[in-house]
Amino acid sequence: MTEGLDNRKAPWRLMMEWVKERFNKRHDREGFISRCAAFSVALFGAVAMSLQISGIPTGLGAVLDQAIFLSIAVVLGAVACYVLTVLFSFFYLPLPRRLFSLFVLVESETYVMLHYAEFGWKVSLLLSLSYTVLGLAAGSLLGILAKSGLKSWVKLGIAGVTVMLAMLLLNAFLWTGPVEWPERTAKEAILEAIALDAEDPSLPGKYNVEFFSYGSGSDRHRALFGTDITYETASVDASSYIEEWPWLRSLFWGFHQNELPLNGRVWMPAGEGEFPLALIVHGNHLMEDFSDDGYGYLGELLASKGMIAVSVDANFLNFSVWSGIPKNDMKVRAWLLLKHLQVIKNLDESGATAFSGSVDWSRVALIGHSRGGQAAAMAADWARWFDEDQELQGLEEMELSTVVAIAPVDRAVDDDYAELRDINYLTIQGAKDADVNNFYGDRQYNRVTFTGSKERFKASVYIENANHSQFNTSWGRLDERLPGGLFLNNKDLLPQNEQQKIAQVYVAAFLEATLKDEKRYMGLFQDYRSGDQWLPDATRYLSRYEGADFVEVTRFQKPAPLVEATAVQDMTVIDDESMRDRDGKVKGKTGLVLEWEEPGASFEIQLSKEAESHLEQLDGGSLVFAVSNLEWDLIAPVLEENGSNGTKKSSDDDKAPEGRAADSSKSEAQADAGVAPDTAANADSGTDAGGDAVAGTAPVIGGSGETLPPLPVVEVVLTERTGEELTLLLDDIAPIEPPSYTSFMSIGWLEGTIKNSKYGKPVEEVLRTVVAPIHLFDGAKGEGQEDSAFSPSDIKSITFRFLNGPGKIRIDEIGFLPEGGSYVHYQ
Repeated sequence: MTEGLDNRKAPWRLMMEWVKERFNKRHDREGFISRCAAFSVALFGAVAMSLQISGIPTGLGAVLDQAIFLSIAVVLGAVACYVLTVLFSFFYLPLPRRLFSLFVLVESETYVMLHYAEFGWKVSLLLSLSYTVLGLAAGSLLGILAKSGLKSWVKLGIAGVTVMLAMLLLNAFLWTGPVEWPERTAKEAILEAIALDAEDPSLPGKYNVEFFSYGSGSDRHRALFGTDITYETASVDASSYIEEWPWLRSLFWGFHQNELPLNGRVWMPAGEGEFPLALIVHGNHLMEDFSDDGYGYLGELLASKGMIAVSVDANFLNFSVWSGIPKNDMKVRAWLLLKHLQVIKNLDESGATAFSGSVDWSRVALIGHSRGGQAAAMAADWARWFDEDQELQGLEEMELSTVVAIAPVDRAVDDDYAELRDINYLTIQGAKDADVNNFYGDRQYNRVTFTGSKERFKASVYIENANHSQFNTSWGRLDERLPGGLFLNNKDLLPQNEQQKIAQVYVAAFLEATLKDEKRYMGLFQDYRSGDQWLPDATRYLSRYEGADFVEVTRFQKPAPLVEATAVQDMTVIDDESMRDRDGKVKGKTGLVLEWEEPGASFEIQLSKEAESHLEQLDGGSLVFAVSNLEWDLIAPVLEENGSNGTKKSSDDDKAPEGRAADSSKSEAQADAGVAPDTAANADSGTDAGGDAVAGTAPVIGGSGETLPPLPVVEVVLTERTGEELTLLLDDIAPIEPPSYTSFMSIGWLEGTIKNSKYGKPVEEVLRTVVAPIHLFDGAKGEGQEDSAFSPSDIKSITFRFLNGPGKIRIDEIGFLPEGGSYVHYQ
């Protein structure tokens, strides 16, 4: 009995033997094919990690970042894989355990990357799983082929066919391509805008350019602001605005929030004289990937034209993966611009710098991109936030007369927004902007008002194929950092040089007009076609304009003493439908929404007796109004009902019946309006008079079988107090534009899912200003006369007739420009 007990092993010894047995068998199920698959999965994981590393720079440089983090990833991955392999053996997992461990690690790693790129957990799981399975399949196939003994050409053939099948499957179920929104061609006006008699503003001017810098002299990362500094400037204390400054940020920069440097890159025209000053400030980008050098293409151009340009360094206020972003950074960006103005004033008054005697402080412009765009507007309205800052001395002596906001943000700071008074304002935005995907500049534009000088004006430009990052030469082509940027749809995106050419044309022309009184450029902002000889033709432009000399008839959302009444025929009028951005947020504009079904609908504005005396000051000039096409509102319910979010081209079954072609007879109203036969036919058939949806080729909305609504054909009628009607077909000078439909993602089904549905809506409503010279209205000219034969004070009513349907538009900002303020001419 005792002997038997002595031969039994203790439980802990049995446990240790089991552990040893399972540990030794951790690789029992491994073979050549599984090892090939494991290597492939690990390689896929390294590629994913490399992409992620590119999006989280440390400032040490791309090569060092990759070397350091990939080495750490390999070591940690090897340890984790080893541990998982043993654990899976303990649980008797009936699979190649090292391969499965690598699969779990790479899938988890890829999932985390996509999750932090705001893809959402479902999409992140699906994409990370698909990616890892692809790595597994590729390695397994290579292992099978290598072990098969087949001839090399057969192996290559099998591999090629497999790759093609895999690509077809991916395209069919996963990588489906961008959403195919309507590709509508804008109609061309019958009359051409006469080219402006001015030089291409994007070409260098007559001045040689001198470049230098000012700053702390102690920058750790850029010699330009360190050992190579031209003028050393004192740091500034922002601790009253920034309470927290992470130690990692101090470690990187070498300073805290109480000693921010004032660093600037300066392009100055060589020569004597006082020159206008333009400060340029970048937006929020990765802190370690410096942004202030990205506007040299603007700075050098402006200096060659006789303006001092300064690119302001605000990189230390930008986001870092390692240290976040300082709280209240928006307010500090504006404050920093004002401190730069102060330091340049000090350098000017010192009498010993290149600034001395060279700055015209009555002509100062602030230019900002992204968050810098809001900072520029805030700095121009500085008293709203900084009136009690005793250190901001001397700002009253400077005339901040001009603001340019490139793809700006527009966020409440201290529960308030910039409201510019009597300041020239220009905003530029790309419809394919995947970073600031809403046109926030529109909201800033709406808050710009004029009470004084008749020389001031505001303008906006919406560019169909422009994005966010390419306005800065340092930010690259992608609007999102890796890996998220890989999923952006760059089809039809403007090349960087063309997008920057557009910025050069508009920014330089705007500063020439507002800082140097070159009024020849004014027409560019009323109608881009007057300067289209300077602009890339691979995109569309929507321009909005209002001058201080604008004589308002009505804006609809406020009392209009010049309007006696309105009259409506066969249409619905909505006066409380606000303009909204892609996120559904109000843009601060209401206007009037007009919706109709059949041709012949009209909306009439009857002017009051007060209008007659008020408009007596005008002699000729132009009727002005802003309009937007709300086509999306008409087709969105059809898309939702049919579960589709795109369009398809019509097949033979979709063709319009015979007899609805261009030889259809005009209706009586169309004949009276002078509508051309082909336009009338398109209006009758419900197809687009612009040529993109002629009979038989109209795009069909999703799977509904319904065609897109036509581009509205509008006739504007001015009725004199004598009863005579003066008419102008809008197609003559400014046809109604189609909306700019945008597919942001290269995988269509991601549009409405990632980033809290940021890209869910393919269009944003944008107003376009129409400047219609009165002398172009039929009946407005006398025999052989160039000028109009009557004054706007003779007008009793303004009527908009719609010659096709269905349609829906918004109309607003109706008024007149005096003759001297009309810079667009048509022929």
